[in-house]
Parts: sequence; C-alpha cells; structure tokens
Amino acid sequence: MRVLAALCLLLLLLLASKTLLSDAATPSCPARCHCLNDKAGKNERWHVTCKWERIPLLDVLSAFPVNVTSLTIQCSDNMATSHYSSGMFTSLRGQLWNLTISNCRPADSSSSPVVITRNMPSLRYLQLDHLGEWWKPTDDDSLLLNDSSALERLVLSSNGLEKMPSLCHLTELKLLNLSSNRLSSLQWLSACSRKLVTLDVSRNRVASIGRHQLKAVKSLRVLVAAHNMLQAIGDDAFDDVVHLRELRLAANLLTTVASLPFQLEQLDLSANWLPSVPSVIGRMGHLQYLNLSDNRLEQFHFDCLRESASTVKVLDLSRNRLSLIGLANSLTTGEMKLSSLEVLLVVNNRLERFDLKGVEFPALKKLDLSGNHFPDVRFSHLKGMPNLRSLKISDSSVGSVEEDAFVGSTQVKELCLAGNFLVQVPKVIRMLTNLTNLDLSGNRIEAIPKFLFDNLPAMSGLNLANNHIVAIDRYVFTSVPNLVELNLANNAISQLSVNCFDGLTNLRRLHLQGNNIGDLQGVLSNLDRLDYVNVSGNWISSLNLKILPSSLSHLDASRNRISKVTNFLHGLNKETWLRQADFSFNNIQQLSADSVADTLRLVNFSHNSIERVQARSFFNCTQLSSVDLRYNKLRTIEASALQLRSTNLTASTASLVYLSNNPFQCDCYIGWLSGSLDDHAQLFCTPTALKNAEKSIIISKAPVEAFVCAYDHFCMVDCPCCEFDSCDCNSVCPADCSCYHDATLTLNKVVCSAAEVQPKNVPMLATEIRMDGVSAGGGDSRRLPRNAFLGRHRLRQLYLNSSRLGRIDEKAFNDLAALWLLDLSENELETLTGSEFYKVPKVTHLFLHKNRLATIGDYLFAQLANLRVLTLHGNRFHYLPPKIAASDAPYLRSVTLGQNPWKCDCGDKLLLQNWLPGNRALVPDHESLYCQEDLTAPASDSTVLRLLPPSKGHHFVKVNFWTFLIDLNRTFCRPKQVGASPADRSEPQQAEKEEGEDDFPVESSIGYKVCKNLRRKKFYKHYVGEVGTGDSSCDNGNYSLPASLLQHDLLIYCSWEERHWVEQQLVKRLEDELPYHRLCMLYRDLRTHQRVADELIAAMERSQRVIVVLSDSFIRNEWQQTAIRIAFNHLLRDRQRNLVLILPSQLAPDMDPILAHHLRTNRCLYWNEPLFWEKLRDSVPEQFAHDLVPSESSNYADMYGTIVPSHFV
Repeated sequence: MRVLAALCLLLLLLLASKTLLSDAATPSCPARCHCLNDKAGKNERWHVTCKWERIPLLDVLSAFPVNVTSLTIQCSDNMATSHYSSGMFTSLRGQLWNLTISNCRPADSSSSPVVITRNMPSLRYLQLDHLGEWWKPTDDDSLLLNDSSALERLVLSSNGLEKMPSLCHLTELKLLNLSSNRLSSLQWLSACSRKLVTLDVSRNRVASIGRHQLKAVKSLRVLVAAHNMLQAIGDDAFDDVVHLRELRLAANLLTTVASLPFQLEQLDLSANWLPSVPSVIGRMGHLQYLNLSDNRLEQFHFDCLRESASTVKVLDLSRNRLSLIGLANSLTTGEMKLSSLEVLLVVNNRLERFDLKGVEFPALKKLDLSGNHFPDVRFSHLKGMPNLRSLKISDSSVGSVEEDAFVGSTQVKELCLAGNFLVQVPKVIRMLTNLTNLDLSGNRIEAIPKFLFDNLPAMSGLNLANNHIVAIDRYVFTSVPNLVELNLANNAISQLSVNCFDGLTNLRRLHLQGNNIGDLQGVLSNLDRLDYVNVSGNWISSLNLKILPSSLSHLDASRNRISKVTNFLHGLNKETWLRQADFSFNNIQQLSADSVADTLRLVNFSHNSIERVQARSFFNCTQLSSVDLRYNKLRTIEASALQLRSTNLTASTASLVYLSNNPFQCDCYIGWLSGSLDDHAQLFCTPTALKNAEKSIIISKAPVEAFVCAYDHFCMVDCPCCEFDSCDCNSVCPADCSCYHDATLTLNKVVCSAAEVQPKNVPMLATEIRMDGVSAGGGDSRRLPRNAFLGRHRLRQLYLNSSRLGRIDEKAFNDLAALWLLDLSENELETLTGSEFYKVPKVTHLFLHKNRLATIGDYLFAQLANLRVLTLHGNRFHYLPPKIAASDAPYLRSVTLGQNPWKCDCGDKLLLQNWLPGNRALVPDHESLYCQEDLTAPASDSTVLRLLPPSKGHHFVKVNFWTFLIDLNRTFCRPKQVGASPADRSEPQQAEKEEGEDDFPVESSIGYKVCKNLRRKKFYKHYVGEVGTGDSSCDNGNYSLPASLLQHDLLIYCSWEERHWVEQQLVKRLEDELPYHRLCMLYRDLRTHQRVADELIAAMERSQRVIVVLSDSFIRNEWQQTAIRIAFNHLLRDRQRNLVLILPSQLAPDMDPILAHHLRTNRCLYWNEPLFWEKLRDSVPEQFAHDLVPSESSNYADMYGTIVPSHFV
C-alpha cells in the first residue's frame, strides 16, 4: 500500500514539473490579445488576435513570440488614430504569413500604413480595411509591398482609394479585394501580366469594363463588380478572360449587355435597368445560376436557355414587370426540357396567366409565384413538375384551386396559398399525402370541413390564421397525429367543440389569440404534449390552471376579461410544467396561492385591477424569477405576499419584481419596497401623514416617517395592562386627532392640529406630537403648565406652534429626555429664562420665530448645550443675546435674526455690529437684517439713525444693516478732526477715493440732505463734531468731496453698441484739444449697477452740459431702461441743465413723446452737417473753475417724497 502511494506521489511530481516547464517556455501574450498555439509539425505556430482602441505607441509587438504566423489587430475607437512605423513588425518578419489590420486609422501622412508593408518576404495574406485615405494618387507605387513578392491574397477594402498602384511586383497574387473604395477605372490592371484568379471591385465608381482593362488577367475566374456605375457591356469586354466562371454585376445601371463569356457558370445581373433578356445568354452552354431579378423585363421566354437547359439549376425572375412567361413559339421551336432546373422564382410580377405549354421541369423542387394575379390554380400551371416539393402562390388573388391542379405534382410537401381570396379549404389537398406544411392564412375561409385532414398523416404545420372561421367542429382534427403547430389566430371563433383537438396527439404549439372564445371548457386537457398556448385577445372571464395539460410550459392569456385565476386542484399532486404565464391586460382583482402555479418562473400580472395580494401567494413558487405587477390598483403590499419557501424576496429575487405605476399609499406595510426592487426608482406613494399629502413621492427617497399606518388604538406586544383604562403601553388616539404608527411600532405620531385636546390625553408612547393651533394650556389659557408632557420618554418631536402661548412655566418640558426638536414659533411669548427646558439635553432644533421676544435668558443655552438650529426672526430683539456670540453654544450651526428692530450706532459698541460680519455663515438671513429707530421713543436711548428722515408713512427709521455698517458708518459717523493740518485732512479724502469712486455720488447727495437736518439737532456735535472746515461741513451748502471728482464740463450718453465709436470720434477730440474739457461718459466712467438712477442723477448734477448721442440703437435699448428715463425726467425739472442732442442719422417720426419733447426744446446737431464742430463748441460752455452747488432737485425727496433713499433701504 505504501509503495502504491509513493508511486502516485512520484507521478504527480513529474506532471507538476512538466507543467511548470511548459508554462515557463510559453511566451507572454499582451493585454487585450488572444494567443492561440498551433502545434502543427515540429515547430509551434502562434495565431494572435488583438482588440485595442488604437495601436499603442509602445513597442508592444516585441513582446510577441518570434514564431507568430498570423496576426490580427482590430481597433475599436473610431475617433482614435494610430502611429505606424517601419520597424513595427521587425521581430515578426521572418515567420509572419497572415496580417490583418482593421479600423486603425493613421494619425497623418507621415505614419501611413505603407511603411509597414516593406521588407516582409514571408507574407502570404494581407488585409488592410477601414484605415481611411492612407494611399494618395501621388504616392510612389514601389513603396507598397516592395519586398513581398510571395503575397497571394490582398484585401484593401473600405479605404477611400481613388487610384490603385500597379502592384506588378506581386507576381504570385491570386486574390485581390478592392471593394468599397472610390475607384473609377480598372485601367491599372493592364500595366502588367497577372495571375489573378479572383477580383472584387464592388461598391466603387467604375463606369466601364473593356477588353484593354482585362487583357492582363487572362487567368481570372471570379469577377465581382456589383454596386458600381456600369451602364453597358461592350462587344469585346470579356474576350481575353476565357477562364471566367463567375460574374456578378448586380446593382449597376446596365441597360445593354453585348457580350459575356460563354463558359460562365454563375451570372448575376440583378438590380439593373435591363428591358429584355440579353441575347448573349442564349449562347451560354454552362450556365448554372442566373439572376435577372429587379430589372425591367416584361416578357421571358425559356428559349434563351436552350443551350444551358441541361445545366441551369437556379433561375430568379422576381420583381420585374413580367406579364408573360413561357416559350416564344412551341410549334416552331419544339418542346423544351429544363432537366436540371431546381428553383424557379417569379415573385412580384404582373403575371395573369402562367402558360408553360411545351416546357417540362422534371427536376424542379421549388416554385414561387407569389405577388402575381392568378384567379385560380390550374393543372396547366403545374404540368411537367413531377418532383415539385414547395409551391408558394401567396398574395396573388387566387379564388379557387381546381381539383386536378396537383394531378402531376403529388409530391408537394410545402404549400402556401396565404393572402388570397379563398372562401373554403381546397379539397384538392387530400391527394397531397406527403404534405407537411399548409399555409392558408389571410383568406376568407369561414368553415373547416370535417375529416378533411384525415388523409394527411405527415402534416406537421397548419396555418389558418386571419380568416373568418367561427367554430371548430370536433371532427375536424380527428386524425392528424403528426401535427406539431396549429395556428387559428385572428379569426372569429366563439365555439370550441368538446374534444375538438383530441386527435392532435403530438401538438406542441397552439395559437388561438384574437378570437371570441369565452371559455376553454377543458378542450386542451388531453393534449399531453402541448408546450405553448396563446389565447390572448379573447373573451375568457375565468381560468382554472389545473384543467390545462400538465406538459404546458408557456401560457399567454393576456388581453382577455379574466377576473379570477384559480387552481382548484392545487392540493393534488398533479405534475405540471408551467414555466411562463402572461395574464396582463385583464380584470384580475386579487391574487392568492390558488392563482399561481408552483412551477412558474416568469409571471406577468401587469395592467389588471389587482387591489390585494394575499400573504404567501407565491410561497410555493420556489423557482420564481420574475413577477410583473405593474399598472394595477395596489395601495399596499406586505413583504409576506411575495415571500418564497426557501428565502424571502428581498434576499433572493428582489431585482426581478416589478411594482411601478400602482397607486401606493405610504403606509407601514410598503416601507420594505424602498431600494429592494429593480424598478424602485419608479415606485411612488402618496403620503398620508405628511404635509402636501396629495403629492406623490418616490418610495426609495421617502423619509422613514412617511411609511405609517393610521390607528385608533393599539397596545404594545407583551403589554400586561392592555385591558385596563389607564395603561401607558396602550395607545388611544384622542378625539379629533390623527394617529399613525410604523411597521415596527417604534414610531408613534399624533397629529392634533387645531383640535381641542390637552397634553395629558396624548398617548404616553408618542414619538411625535403636533399640537399646532391647539390651546395647550386648556380653554382660553395662554400658559403652558409645569410638567405638561411628563412621562413621555419616547417623545422626539414636539410642535406647539401657532398655539397663542404667552407664557411657559418652569419645567414645562421636564424629563423629555429623547426630545430633539421643539417648535414654539408663531406664539405670543415675551420672555424665556431657560428654566422651561429643564432636563431636555438632546434638543438640537429650537424654533422661536414670530413671537414677541425681546430677550432670552442666558440659562437657556446652559440647558440646551447641544443646540444646533435656533430661529429668532420675527421677534422684538434690539440687541443680540450675548450667549449667541459667546462660546456657550459651541454646536450652534444656524441662527436666524431677520425681521427684528435691531439697534445700530456709530462705532463698535453694539455686539451685533461686532459679531455678525465675521459669522455670516451662521445666519442664513443675514442679508435681510435691518437697523430700526423708533422716533416716538425717548431720546435717551437713541442712536444715530434718529438723524435720518422717517420711512414714508411710518414713525420710525429703517436702514439695511449692511448699508449702515458700510456706508453710513463711513460718511458721517467719523470722529471730528480737531486741529488737523490740510495735509492730514486730505489723507482720508484720498483714502475714500481709493476705496471706490462709485460710492461718492449717492453718499454726497445723502450727506447734503442729512446735513441740513442735523443743523437743527441739539446733539449734532455728539456724532459729527463742530461745523467748520472738516469733511462734513455744509455751512455754505457744499459738501466735502475731492475737487477732481466734484464736477464735469460734459456728461455724454450713448448706446452700448456705439460706445467705442463715440469715444474715438467725439470724446477723444473734446478731451485732447483745447480747451481740454473734463468729460464723464456712460459705460466708461459710470458703473451700471442696481442703483444706476442715483448715480446718473448725481452725475448730471456735477455736469454743466449733458450731451446725448441719440441713435436708433439708443432708442431701442438704453431708452427702454427705467434708470435712463428717471434721469431724463430729472432734466425736465431742472431748467438750468441744458441738453445737446447729436443725431448720427435721421430718426423715425413715430418716436416716444418724451424724446420728441427733448428734440423740440433742446439744441439738435446732425453729425454729418458741415459746421458740426463749430456748432458743438458754441453749445458747450467754458470750463467752470469752482465747485458746483447741487440744487434741491438732486435728491429723491424732491421727486418721490420723504422716503429714505434706495441706497439705504
């Protein structure tokens, strides 16, 4: 025993060592390549196939074995380019016989595939296809395959070649394929003598074939020139190719064929314009295949085939214009026998008679006369065809078949008379005892005679679809034992006699779709070999699966009126093989275990009215792989409904269950659908416990709280006190409330919006309580009492918004240890100390917006240490609570502060002004904060805002917080400069200029107005300082701004499209020539921002003249802007501001009335008038050397009342 074990071990070692040695000797195969070793003879030969996106730049070919004999490279990226080099195949030149490169386009002409064809002496086969236009007509012929004289086969298809090299040095070339190029001539063939046997020039642009082109290819046997532009074949075109056996000239423009090689065996002239059969065909004695289809033939006489009557086997005359076929004159020419003809095709012609008198077809096996016009089928049509096996005369208007039609052709096995006018089944088929397939579809047959098919024992296929049959008698198929497929689809069958199919003992496929069948009545139960049944599109109202044959594997019962599928014999052990069933488009309302066969793998119940799927309906379907329940009326479905015996649905076949397009309600039973089905992205449900419940949501994206069920009361499992009135684990929904729980009873939601309910009546196990609009204090009380929700240790969300709460007692939320969201918004709370939130440490979201809070106690942040979101907008805060800015709220991520009357003052003494600029990210509504000053309040607590005029119609001043912080705080909140030197005073002015010239017009205008009001205020010096020569001086009506920015000689308006022309032709000359005017130009010196009207008016105030280049573009664009119109309206009010209009061209007469008024009341200059510049200088005043004093109209208060300027609000 030990000796045997040792021998086995030694044998295993030897085999392992041999394998290791073999693997070590096997060369590596590059990535994305397949290497096949052909050990023919003593030397190994490698066949390599590589599929790359492009030929790699690296020398990957050097990794191939040296004895590679066949290499194929295919590139998959049509947009990529490859680089070819002369040394690519250096390592393979010695043994490489076959080389194929496909779809690898060269990068440029310098890397043409020509370089790889040099110095390859062993090459026998080369294929270069779909490489683009890599060979140019100007290239040197000797560069291509200059050292490959042994090449035998060359394929250069689909390369866009316009010219071919002579290739005279390829003396052994036998096959040349140049298909799908752009060759227009074959003249290059005559350059030298060749040994070509096969030449393919199909799908080119060849227009002619002549003797001078083919004289050098005398050994040619196959010529393919299909899909070219040939129009005629000359008399001597093929005189020198005496060995030609196959000629294919299909899809050309041939109208005449004067000559053809007499020794041809296969000739294809299809898809040309031939009006008649070329006479040269009558002189061919070796013809075997002749295709003249798709031409313009009107007659065909078999006389043209007398020379080849004993050789021709296939004749195709389809799709011509034939109205006559037969012999020209049988009396003069005598009878004719086509002894070898096996296939005759005359499809889609115009034949009305088929006169074959004097012609015999002893070997004919297939005859197709479809698409003609035969009123009947006669004996004369089939005379002389004793071996006919297949006859097709479909779509030929056949109305009858004579009884002696098949007297001479009794061997027919396949008969097709579809698409005709037959009103009954031809009785002549009884004599066709060898018939295997009969097609009578698309006729007008109304009844099937009894016993008609009894004499057809070999028939395996019968097609009677699309007729007018109304019933099937029990004696129609009494003895057709070999029938395998029966097609009775799309008839008018309403009655199936009992046992009408019992004689079809071998029937496997039965088509009954598109009829009027109301009940199958067990007519299929005895068909023991039936595999496929299609009864779709009938009137069946109920279906019992167990009356179907056990052999049935595929059932299509779609588009019926089935309301119930039963399986009454489900308990019996009757074996069944049903694998696929289609019950779609019916009226099924419910599914149960009795509705489904246990052996099903694929079942389709889509487009029904299913409202319920009972638990374990598919439990015994252990092989079920796909269930389609789409487009039904399912509102809910439990996971147990689709549970299988071995495992549940979510773990095995979940990806093959389809439930989309059902009106699901988001209840506690469908939460398992989220993400567990293949079509989960198309599953929607309508929430019942969320806001906007009428809107459907995607189940896979719905929150967990959406999947809940409504309840009146329920008691937890294992609760000992369910029978008692007072029981914490027994949840009773209060009156006028809606209550919901999830599938696991971990979520208990109580919604009592606007209901009369007290906190003590809410279930103790509630996890979410919504009492918005509820008087939580009871009755008219506006107070929330102490321990209002005591004992609700599972409560996580509490909503008391809009409940008119004015006060919350200490410890009102005591011991709500799980609470994380508390909503107290839209109440009447005036103060919160923090003691109200005793023992609620997990609160992260606190909503206090829209109350009357002016302050909140510091103790609140000590109690709510985990607070992350706090809403304070819409209250009465004047000052920011210090604990928000301090580190006492380390987790705070968002706090809203808008819609509060915040105090703002000069300097940084207020906390909000210090804290907010560096914490904007924490305040989502920081842009909507406003500083507010009540002018009716005592002056002791006033701020600088008291110096501004009130908002229109109000008794308070309201300024945007950021406007105050950036603008007002910079203009007249600056401290007084006492004893400063002129140089010192100029520094802040220059700094202000550098900050931005764009802000000074509005600030100046506002400063001027404010200064007039400040002069009458007793505390003016406290904020601004003594009136004198400082920055804020306004004693003489002026305001302090840099002199260079205070005034302009001219303000120029123009359109955006003409700005460059105006600047070059007008502005530049006015600025560069004496007297050197100071100009301000729209789009060059003024920004167009949200306060453009303010800036334009201020610019007008600082200018002596306003010049407008009034063009069509200006009227069409700029004049439509509100800011421009406001500025021009201001000009109408200020009579001292003269306006000059420059017109580049004539304007339309129907212009705007305001513009017309300006044209009438101001000076107009035409650009093209001779004295334009002289008139313009007369219109422009001399330079003004002193500061301008703004008129009272420079402020919005003159135009729009006493509202605060838009720059501040």
